Order: sequence, then C-alpha cells, then structure tokens
Amino acid sequence: MFDPERFGKSAFYRRLERWFPERQLLLRAGSEVHCLVLSRSRQIVLVCLAMIGAAWLVGATGFSLGYGALMAMKTHELSVLSVERVALQAEIEDLRRQVAGLNGDLEHRDAKTKRLADDNVLLARQLADSRSSLEKAEDTIAKETKERAELSAQMRDLHIDIAKALGSSASSVMSEATTLQDRLTSMAKGLKEMVAARDFAQAKHQELSGRAKNLELALDDVRASHVKLLRRFGEVALGNSGQLEKAISMTGLDVNRMVVTHREEAGRGGPFIPIPKDQFGNSEIRADLAALNHRIDRWDSLNALMKVLPMVSPVGSFALNSPFGARNDPINEQTGIHEGVDMGAAMRAPVRSSALGRVTFAGWNGRYGRLVKVDHGMGVETRYAHLDKIMVKVGQKVGPDVTLGLLGNTGRSTGPHLHYEVRIDDRPRDPMRFIKAGRYVLKEQQ
Repeated sequence: MFDPERFGKSAFYRRLERWFPERQLLLRAGSEVHCLVLSRSRQIVLVCLAMIGAAWLVGATGFSLGYGALMAMKTHELSVLSVERVALQAEIEDLRRQVAGLNGDLEHRDAKTKRLADDNVLLARQLADSRSSLEKAEDTIAKETKERAELSAQMRDLHIDIAKALGSSASSVMSEATTLQDRLTSMAKGLKEMVAARDFAQAKHQELSGRAKNLELALDDVRASHVKLLRRFGEVALGNSGQLEKAISMTGLDVNRMVVTHREEAGRGGPFIPIPKDQFGNSEIRADLAALNHRIDRWDSLNALMKVLPMVSPVGSFALNSPFGARNDPINEQTGIHEGVDMGAAMRAPVRSSALGRVTFAGWNGRYGRLVKVDHGMGVETRYAHLDKIMVKVGQKVGPDVTLGLLGNTGRSTGPHLHYEVRIDDRPRDPMRFIKAGRYVLKEQQ
C-alpha cells in the first residue's frame, strides 16, 4: 500500500521507525489510569544511554584489572631496587673494610721499611768501621815494611862491622845479630798476620757492600708496591666519587658547598699530630697517601649526602599531575607558583619517606590538609601533604622503608594526590630533579 508520508525517506530512517515505533505505557493506580508516551526519540536516547553504560562498565573493569597488574609490577620493581640499595651499602662497607686492611698493611710495610732502613744504617756504620780498620792495617803494614827495610840495612851494616872487627868483638856481634834475626822473624810473622787481617777486612767490606745494595733494591720494591697500591685505591675512590658528584649535581645543588656543610655538621676534632717525616721515607708515597686520604674522605662525605638527600620517590607508581614552578591554579585558575609537585596515585596508596630523617611535624595544616614534615639534616626538608591518614609521630626517625601515611584528598585539593615538596635552607627545589638523580644512581650501579 502506498504511504505518501514514507515516500522519500531513507532506508535507515524506515528501519528506525520499524524498530522504535511510538509506544504507550498505561499505568493504573486504583481507579486512575495514566498514560506514558514513549516517543521514538526517547526510546533511541534510552538505548544509547544503556549502550554507553555497558561500554563504560566493560572499560572500567578492564582498566581496574590492568591497573592492578601494573601496581603489582611496580611494587616488585621497588622491592628489587631496595634489595639492590642494601647490596650497594654492603659493598661500600666491604670497600671501607678493605681500605682499613690496606692501612694496616701499609703500617706493617712501613714498619718493615723502617727496620730495613735501620739495618742499612747499621751496615753502613759497620762498613765505615771496616774501612777504618783496613786503613789502620795498611798503615801498620807500611810502617812494619819500613822498619823491616831499616833492619835489613842495619843487618848489612852490621855484617860489614863484623867483618872489620871480627877479631876483637866477634862474640858480642854474633849475639846482637841473633837478637836482630829473632826480631826480624817476629816482625815477619806480625806482617803476615796483618796481611791476612787486611784480606779479611776487604772480603767483609765486599760482603757488606752487597748486603747494602740488596737492601736498597728491597726498599725500592717496597716503595714501588706502596705507590702502585695507593694509586689503585685512589682511582677506585675517585671513580665512585665522580658518579655520586654527577648525581648530586643533577639536583641543582652545589656539591662542594654541601660537602663542606656535612663536614661542619659531622662533628670532628682532636689535637693535630703531624706524621713524622721518617714514617714514610719516600716523598712520592707520602703524596699518594695524602691524595688517597683526601679522596676517601670526599667519598665518605658524598655517601653520607646520598643518605640524607631525597633521591627516592615517596610513592611507587604515580602520574605527574602538576609540575614544579609556575602553573594555572586548579581552583581559581589564576597563574601562581607551585612549590612542589602533585603526584597522582590510587587513593590511600602508601606514602614513604624519600630519605633518612626525623619527623618534625605531623598533623593538620590548613590548605595542606594532613601534613608530614621530615628534617633530613644539612638544611634539607621534605613535605608530604593532603594525606588521608598519618602513621608517624613527631620526633620519630624515618627512612625509605617507613610509611609516613596514606595518600588522600584533604585540605585544598581537587582529588586524590600527594603534594610533595623538597626544601633546601627553606627554599623550594624541584623534587623531580632529585628523583631523576636517584634513578641515575641505581642505573649506574646496575
């Protein structure tokens, strides 16, 4: 049958008319009957709303399942990083024990070196005494040789005199000749003994000279091993210090100033006792030892800094809802200064301290809502705001393994998040620079 009203309408429109014809619902209450008319447009709107609700339900279910898996993975990563940090601290303690053992070994070697030096001095004295004895023996031999020559001349003169006066004084001359001959024999025997003493002194001199040379070579070997060992540990300390300095400089802090501040707050002192010059005979060893002590001292200071600087994220997994610096205020939409970062995460997610420190405030603080302040020393302070629940007390010592509270939506806030601040000498700093520096350190250690 031809219907002029449907003429010219599209097939899709005709299907809508067939699927969604106008319906009437009759509602009866007692003797009264009400008629509710469901037009085609109302039916289409209701069907669309139902489809949108079903799609939202399916999407929300999928997102919840995916977010739970992501949170489990991030929690596992945080546990792995904590284990690696403990391993790194154990490695640092092991290196410190090695350095202490090295110092003990150096002291032992220095004592041995001092004993060798004392032996060398003693040998030098013995050598000098041998030379003096040898010179005296040579002088005595020369003197005896001269006397023997004089006696030989006297003997010749005596024989001449005997020949001339043989008749009158033969007996007395022969007696004197015998006496002179005995004396000459005794002098020859003494001369022979002195020659033997001279030969012995020369042999002893050569032996002492060889021992002195060997001692000098041994001392040179000990000094060379000292220098090599000191330089090796100096290079290790310098390399580790370089990594830590780079990480701290990534935060925008003055590394040298922070090191000086740490040394001033560490509390050190005592009388100055200079090292004796003969403690380490080689000036090269003294210079290398001074350089090693300086590098180890700086390395210790940098390690202490890393423990108090907020390098760890206070929440495991987060979205950076609002960065540090200038921004449009989320409530009055005016441009202002944001002195921290807003970290979006699940409601009542655990919030942990980003470094070692002590709680100085835990309670309600106006626009911050529930707030926790942690003092890390050296002018470093962190703030954790808008908490749903506070789980620490003032004066309590905390660290990255201590939960300060649960993430919430208290105070001047538009939704669940953590407002996180880092302050150095009460001046706000960008917390993300510290978190990125901490990630750099973990990456380099892996």
